[in-house]
Amino acid sequence: NMPYDWQTRLPQWRMSSLNGHNPLMLKDTVEYGSRFQAFNNRQFEALTKPDSPLLNLAGVGYFITNQDQLANFQVANREDVNLFYNARAFPRFFLVDSVKGVADSKAALDAIESGAVDPAKTVLVSHDEAFALHPAGLGGVVKVVSYQPNEIRLDVSAAADTVLVGTEVYWPDWRVEIDGRPGRLLRADAIFRAVAVPAGRHQVRMWISPVSLYWGMALTALGLLATCLLLI
Repeated sequence: NMPYDWQTRLPQWRMSSLNGHNPLMLKDTVEYGSRFQAFNNRQFEALTKPDSPLLNLAGVGYFITNQDQLANFQVANREDVNLFYNARAFPRFFLVDSVKGVADSKAALDAIESGAVDPAKTVLVSHDEAFALHPAGLGGVVKVVSYQPNEIRLDVSAAADTVLVGTEVYWPDWRVEIDGRPGRLLRADAIFRAVAVPAGRHQVRMWISPVSLYWGMALTALGLLATCLLLI
């Protein structure tokens, strides 16, 4: 319920958000966010289910609002607008104990939202991909080494084979490597990412390689070249 200028500033500030005025918002993001907030055309508005596990999984740690009270969230600061803190928000990257296969994204959202699955312990992937993941459930530590819009570097330590979950939006052009060797990045918990990490200490790198963008640039260059030749 904030004015329009607040919503458009978020990308300028490089703040991860589940709100904002975004005509290019992915349909996956709309489907996910609509489970706990009202969606209007191309932006989220009012928070409708503040107790949703999906909101916590997405790592929403703070709310900026002109409301004096917001559900049971703690007040972090009061000024012209109020800042509320969500103590139940998940970290951006974490390790899970088990894996479960689901039919599709809707089934994953239903399972998490209903409480049938605890996303802090179990990651949901497609049935086919579930067979490739074998976490031993001994826990571990994830440290963020570098976090940039197009590249993320993590340090992962685990006593046994584990699964790293990142609540960053999944997209096919994202790549992953472990200690310099290619890995397989999976769609997890409907719209996020997961990758199997072996026991021990490893360096995990995620980066985006937008193949469609490169093809578009190449075709544009060829079109400009053809235009120049025609003019000549």
